[in-house]
Amino acid sequence: IEIATHLPDLRTTIFPILYPVLLRLSAFVFGNYDFAAQLLNIILILFLFAFVKSKDFYWKEIWILFTFSSLQSIYPMIWSETLFLTIIILYSFYNFTFLTKGISSKKFIIINSFLLLLMIITKYSSIFFIGINFIFISYLIIIRNKKIAISYLLSMIISLLLFSVYFACNYILVGSFMGKRGVESDFDYLQYFFVSLKNIPLTYDPFSISIQRI
Repeated sequence: IEIATHLPDLRTTIFPILYPVLLRLSAFVFGNYDFAAQLLNIILILFLFAFVKSKDFYWKEIWILFTFSSLQSIYPMIWSETLFLTIIILYSFYNFTFLTKGISSKKFIIINSFLLLLMIITKYSSIFFIGINFIFISYLIIIRNKKIAISYLLSMIISLLLFSVYFACNYILVGSFMGKRGVESDFDYLQYFFVSLKNIPLTYDPFSISIQRI
């Protein structure tokens, strides 16, 4: 919200720009950031449900997955995760469609590069999708599917160029690529690691987090 209120004056890049921009636009219409954020979350989830249903893209499985308590806890929050999950579903759909020969290579390269850009300007951790693409390209070369490998390689190169431009703009405007992050000197990394391990099964069980809270 702080980033959104200062736009178009960008003062920090600790969070990517897309979600704050959407917040700013929503708040401009409704005049209240809390209400605008909740409405934005509702619109994104309804769009996601409607999209997978209209495309008949594993919609039953996705609807069930998105009712798990681990994801329900995200929806009321003013976080970029709701937007990010929506983009991931779009990314999965268009990759699936391309791999099942539902769209042309040219169209896939454009859409895939654009979606990867949307990911990186929503959450910086999306940079790992580039690594995943590189691994997948290596697999395609091994199984000698060079035509699809070339499409993924071109998309990855375009995405890297777009990422570089975005990070360069961040550096020029604010002086850092992704913002200055830091943790307290007494932060217990070992405890954090074991708590994270404990929470992994809760993410896959649709009821555990709700039961744990009760």
